[in-house]
Amino acid sequence: MSGPADEEFGEFMRGRWPAMVRLAYALTGDLGHGVASVAVRLSDGKTVTATPVPVGNERLFAFPVSLGISPTGWTAYSSSGAVVQQARF
Repeated sequence: MSGPADEEFGEFMRGRWPAMVRLAYALTGDLGHGVASVAVRLSDGKTVTATPVPVGNERLFAFPVSLGISPTGWTAYSSSGAVVQQARF
């Protein structure tokens, strides 16, 4: 069934889709099996830490991002605290 509300919602989603996809990429990632935690640096100067969880054959992580804040880099650590991977955005 289709109606004005469906059309309005479709228009809304088409307009918001690029921002929603960018947000989704900022919030998740696949890490190798040697990673115990990942520290994400945010544009407001704060750092959030995420623990990867197994999902299928991947180890995924997510972290909260407030409106107007974006990740600027991340560092992945092993269980012994050694740096495994790092990157800047």
